[in-house]
Amino acid sequence: MNFFECNKVLLAGCAKDEAAYLPEWIFYHLKLGVSGILIYVNNTTDASEEMLLKIAEKHPVEYCIADGIELKPDDAFADLANRDYLRTNPIQSKYYADIYQKTSAADYDYILYLDIDEFLHFDCHSVNSTRKPASIDGDVINFRWFNLAGDTRNFVDLSQTSSGSYDEYTKFMVRTGLSDVKFQDAHLCTSDNSPGDIASHAQVLHRNLRSRDEYLALLTRRPPNTQNRLAFDIKQNRRGWSSRGQEQYPMNVIFFEGYSEQLCSFIETSSIQKLLSDAKSATLRKKEDFVAFIEGVQTTNTELGKVLFGTGLSHLSLRDVLRMRFLWRVLLLLKPQLIHQHKPISSKTIKGSRPGITD
Repeated sequence: MNFFECNKVLLAGCAKDEAAYLPEWIFYHLKLGVSGILIYVNNTTDASEEMLLKIAEKHPVEYCIADGIELKPDDAFADLANRDYLRTNPIQSKYYADIYQKTSAADYDYILYLDIDEFLHFDCHSVNSTRKPASIDGDVINFRWFNLAGDTRNFVDLSQTSSGSYDEYTKFMVRTGLSDVKFQDAHLCTSDNSPGDIASHAQVLHRNLRSRDEYLALLTRRPPNTQNRLAFDIKQNRRGWSSRGQEQYPMNVIFFEGYSEQLCSFIETSSIQKLLSDAKSATLRKKEDFVAFIEGVQTTNTELGKVLFGTGLSHLSLRDVLRMRFLWRVLLLLKPQLIHQHKPISSKTIKGSRPGITD
């Protein structure tokens, strides 16, 4: 029996304007073997709720509207989430804690926390032979994070991706019903009975780039009340787009046999073809709006340079811009994986700060 036959796993995620991507994320993990899916819909402006309502009619999927969860008092979640995490990422930290508080150990053995662009993947010969990850018996099971390179076409499914690079960060699955669990950040959960090892033969695939058009649309999706964002509602926690990958993840070819056809069947039986088509079109319109916005910024920069001439003020240094573009191009030519990874470029990995890999 595989891990999902021995354990009831709840997949938990939070969705903001993810209507174009929810169907595959749900289909993939139901195919993998999770027992149920719970999605917190947060400050969304697209058809995510309508999409989930249709899917839930035929599949074990639940959702709730979580608008404003970030405004709830930190003290209500402090027993489960690190206070720095609550301060810097109030939406994610509070939905992690809220789902954990409300999930009974009688209903589920584990909760798998993933974003909508993340997919748990086992590189065994087939899902039916999947073992418990690395035979870890701890309360927290960690998975390596594999950031996928950009796609050369729009809206390709996961079976058509393969290259990218591993990151130092991890994602996790945590046992329900614990009294000592603590969410330290999006990548680290601790418990007294957890050795902190990383499961072998498994990884979480992170589709943070997708196609060039989708990437540009993604840059406009700014969550409220979060830090590290540029002005004008542009995401800052990205480093550009590239289809180059340094590594290949060990794709489970048996799992992906007939995957595209099965996904299409899932979409049809859920009666969401029109909703999905509209969501994809809306994503591409976002991309066009973003391009127009950038062109407007370029015009504004030109005008500012003109009106500030002779004042001693400068909003933009041409020398600094050219220097940064040159250094960035050289850096990414030598180490293209830096586009995929999330760790600060200037930081050094501190041994022992993250779980170690076990065979």
